[in-house]
Amino acid sequence: MHYILDMNPTGSISNSNAMILKLCLQRSRWAVALLLAFAWNGSISQNTHEAGLPFITNYEYAEYGANAGNWGACEDDRGIMYFANYEGILEYDGANWRVIRHPNNYAGRSVLKGKDGVIYVSWDGDLGYLASDEYGTLDFVSTKDKLPKDEQIIQEVWFTYENDEGIWYQTSNRLFLWADDTFKIWRSEDGFHLTAIVHDKHYARIWNVGLTVMENGTFNLVPGGEMFANERVYVMLPYDDERILIGTRTQGLFIYDGKTFTPFKTEADQYIVNTSLYGGTALPDGKFALVCINNATVIIDRDGRLIQRIDRDTELQDNNVTAAYYDSRGILWMPLTRGISNIDLNIPFSQFNGENSGLLPRITYSIGRFNGIIYAGTTDGIYWLNAQSGKFQLVNGTRGQCYTFVQQGGELLAGTSDMGVVGIKGDQSYTVRPSVNYDYRCNGIYLSKIDTTVIYAVLESGLSVLRYRPGSNKVTDWVEESFAENVIVNLNSGGLEEDAQGRLWMLSGEVGEIQVLTPTYVNGRLSLPDSDIRVYTTQDGLPEFPMYVFNFEGKMYFGTSGGDNFYLYDADQDRFVEDTEMPLINYIGDGVNFSAIPVVDANGWLWADVGTGLFAIKPDGQGGYQVVSNTFKLFQAYDTYSVFSETIEGGNSVIWLTGPEGVLRFEGPFEETAPQDYNALIRTIKIRTDSMIYGGYGTASQNHSFDYTSNTIVFSYAAPYFTDEKNMQYATFLEGLENHWSDWSKQSEREYINLPAGDYTFRVKGRNVFGHESTVASYPFTITPPWYASWLAYVFYVLIGGGLIYAFIKWRTGQLRKRSQELEKEVEHRTEEIQRRVEELGVINTVQEGLVEQVKMKAIYALVGDKIREVFDSQVVVINTFDHETDQEYFRYAFEKGELFIIEEPSPIDPLRRHIIETGTTVLINENYIQESLKYGGEPVKVGEVPKSALWVPLIVREEVIGTVSLQNVDHENAFTDSDVKLL
Repeated sequence: MHYILDMNPTGSISNSNAMILKLCLQRSRWAVALLLAFAWNGSISQNTHEAGLPFITNYEYAEYGANAGNWGACEDDRGIMYFANYEGILEYDGANWRVIRHPNNYAGRSVLKGKDGVIYVSWDGDLGYLASDEYGTLDFVSTKDKLPKDEQIIQEVWFTYENDEGIWYQTSNRLFLWADDTFKIWRSEDGFHLTAIVHDKHYARIWNVGLTVMENGTFNLVPGGEMFANERVYVMLPYDDERILIGTRTQGLFIYDGKTFTPFKTEADQYIVNTSLYGGTALPDGKFALVCINNATVIIDRDGRLIQRIDRDTELQDNNVTAAYYDSRGILWMPLTRGISNIDLNIPFSQFNGENSGLLPRITYSIGRFNGIIYAGTTDGIYWLNAQSGKFQLVNGTRGQCYTFVQQGGELLAGTSDMGVVGIKGDQSYTVRPSVNYDYRCNGIYLSKIDTTVIYAVLESGLSVLRYRPGSNKVTDWVEESFAENVIVNLNSGGLEEDAQGRLWMLSGEVGEIQVLTPTYVNGRLSLPDSDIRVYTTQDGLPEFPMYVFNFEGKMYFGTSGGDNFYLYDADQDRFVEDTEMPLINYIGDGVNFSAIPVVDANGWLWADVGTGLFAIKPDGQGGYQVVSNTFKLFQAYDTYSVFSETIEGGNSVIWLTGPEGVLRFEGPFEETAPQDYNALIRTIKIRTDSMIYGGYGTASQNHSFDYTSNTIVFSYAAPYFTDEKNMQYATFLEGLENHWSDWSKQSEREYINLPAGDYTFRVKGRNVFGHESTVASYPFTITPPWYASWLAYVFYVLIGGGLIYAFIKWRTGQLRKRSQELEKEVEHRTEEIQRRVEELGVINTVQEGLVEQVKMKAIYALVGDKIREVFDSQVVVINTFDHETDQEYFRYAFEKGELFIIEEPSPIDPLRRHIIETGTTVLINENYIQESLKYGGEPVKVGEVPKSALWVPLIVREEVIGTVSLQNVDHENAFTDSDVKLL
């Protein structure tokens, strides 16, 4: 997040628009230090010694997993980088490193991308190119066997380069031209030292001869070239469209126009003359990068000015630089004898932090320029930037925290926590208003826009006024005029702003509360104790949120920490109203939490951070705005405490940003930049995590099919973009399995396990630190089903199934026909049997009727009841009969727990048994006997104990219920089962 404090200036250094809020590093979880924006009226001359330290990316040999030493670099058409390393050729795609080794473990010496896109390489003992195998994996292909047998013994192949004739390889005494699958050879008895092609001419520096040029297949000495017979030449680069820049070991640089060699003196001579100059490359805009084996890298322009020195002091990991390569993205790569490093020259930022820049406290709050000198306020004193050394130095006599500067009356004043208010002249300080026993701990100073002889000093103990009175003091023209301890400004919440009437709008720190101080003058002096203070609260329209205040294009805005709500003061209503036209609303979403207070610098640019990095809104003067945000996205993780912008010769902007990481410096056109396009690449495809089917080079085979046993697939991918590539994020989408893109992740590999049979397309894209997405890489493939799930198998299954169904139907039809015949016979047989039984039943009925007439009914009931007790082993057995004419029931048999009850008199038919008469159904009560029996409306029991379980079965004669048989249990519930019902 960025913490910003703004000071609006008059003169060379700006004053605050919003009083410097006390750094929340001490007093608030917001850590809102305010934006200090120093104005610079007019332009300043460019000073390369103020450039600061570059942002260098170092790749240590432990990271790439090979030897420390490297010799050359190049980029292929996909954006992948290659480096000649002592252990082989390194391949780097931004996510993963790979080492391509020689079969004989030769050391790699040079790499070149040819016009045909092929990577040509040389080794200490071989030469050739990289080509892919059938799976797309790059490997080395030697062309040495194309040489005559007596020419195949090769030592170091120092350089590989190209012209229209073909690919050239240079050794110490031979020059090989590879074209049309054959070699041509040039030999030198004296030996080749350096060969190069510049402006379509082929040059060679030959030992003891000098600088030569190839003419009609022969190297001939150029006019004056003999001066290099014993002087090593390591650099030959196009200086312009016609001339050549030549770099030597001991005589420095020359410019060669084809006729004469003119010495070229530069500001970098001390670094490149007699210091093992070893190579270089031309850069855009007429600049050159020159490297030294023991003295790092320098960048100069065509005028010989030293633009930048890149060495250990600038955090280059090794001063032994062996080559320089400028890629298509604007990145300068430096192979080293210990690792690899690069600088993105497209990034218009540099830095000052730590010992190498002299800014020892590192944490920096404020910055600005006074009398041509850059000053920085830190956690421990004030520092000035020495333009000769390019490093910060402590201003003598300063200590403690310094949050703000004000320039007025020819003096530079600084508010400090330990020293009160001090003045700065050059590298010295002097006291303006001291802090005695910490009575003037100053958190910020603010120059009044209405009365520029007044400075408001925000103290821990209150508010103070300093007045400019020329001649009042031999040391300073500023004196303290007034103090009020009852005015406390909460700098954590946005601080203080002055309106056109001179009123001070101050945040008190209470939620939803603003103080407005109207200055009162007594006897010509501003008297804070006599000044009126009006307090506004939520009753006056303010929101119930912490707020901040800033002035943009003549309007005083009050914003909430919640994000997108802004308020204006309505003087007619004397209250605050919400504003919906504030420009920030057009660029932020709902509910965004500001991590910094929006403030306006001296150029009128509005600075803010909505949680995704610092950005600026520039009014275009026609009522519109331009947003500049991509410029700062590389540093969106940085906290920003202050911003100071100025203009240099040529119209470019220089913007200084301070924070806990020191000082960042931007130089260039301050405009929104178009994003740089780049590609996502599928780098490897493996099945079952170990079988490589695609190695990353060329086009992956389309519509590849895998059998069902290979349905676990692993994709690795990358997006070659080498600006903060460790923060590259990826999203994937497997069409055919997933419905949408995955979330963004730094993971550069995706595994799919047990994919079902079907058609799929794997897609991947990258998103760089600037939020710009790459192209989409895709790979279609098919998982074939197992043989038993193939379409032929399904046809076979249909045929077999159809045959089985036909056979089954035929068999079943025969069975049914046979069964039908058997049933017909069975029906005939049973019909005869029924007829016979009917005749037998008639005989039995005749016998029964006779028995009834002859035997007493009581004996029959007793016989039946006893048999039932014997069969069911029941505690209670009751047999009832009904006289439907009299509506009476008779107890023919009643037995309970070994006792036989004799009940002679009939009684009205019980409701439960009436239910049985009406329905002809069995009644079973196994639980809650009393409640269940009452549902039928009768008494729970007429004779004996109340049962726990009871069963009634109707006696039916000729479809009429003539009685019931009942089994009962007086001890247990659930005594009877369905089988008892059926048996009874």
